[in-house]
Amino acid sequence: MFLLRQRDSTDRILLAYTLGALCLSTFILLSDRNALGQCSFPQGEQVGRTLATLRMQTDRPTYRQDAPLEITLTLKAGSNGVYLPAYFDDFMKTCERGFSATLLTLAGKSADLHATGCMGGGLHSGPGIDTAQAELTNFIRLEPGETRTWHTTLKTSALSRGRYCLYGEYLSFAYMIDKVAQLREVKGLMAKGRITATPLLIDLR
Repeated sequence: MFLLRQRDSTDRILLAYTLGALCLSTFILLSDRNALGQCSFPQGEQVGRTLATLRMQTDRPTYRQDAPLEITLTLKAGSNGVYLPAYFDDFMKTCERGFSATLLTLAGKSADLHATGCMGGGLHSGPGIDTAQAELTNFIRLEPGETRTWHTTLKTSALSRGRYCLYGEYLSFAYMIDKVAQLREVKGLMAKGRITATPLLIDLR
């Protein structure tokens, strides 16, 4: 009888421990989902993940109010490769293509009211003058799994303390991109639209 009671007590302890661990795991999972849920994906045409993906990294989720925010974006081609504009620098220099990183409020508004707009734009010939075949030289094919990396720093000194959503993208738009995408040698691998990384919550303290 003593052995049965002891075994029953042990089973109850193990059951309680298991249920406690499950509850803790569920709480952590829900907390992560709630945190990510505050930062929704931006609107706009998204490139399929089979063509390309984007990963965003920061060294930590919490920063001092005046500390610079170091960001790394890594663009990776899908299993069949991908065609992209042959430009892997700051989108703000072209207003058409390139990498972009920005902080928004939880309401989706620009965190920095003094942020500047685009600095340039493409100059192209008129319709019917350029050909898709000629424009193909302004695009590049990344082989399967091939990557391109971009680093940038966002200033936080002008921002108030609080929580912000960090967004990172590669924007793939270019002159005659639709026509170039139809070329036989492109084989349906043209990426057009936004390649968006999973947004991150950033705390400024």
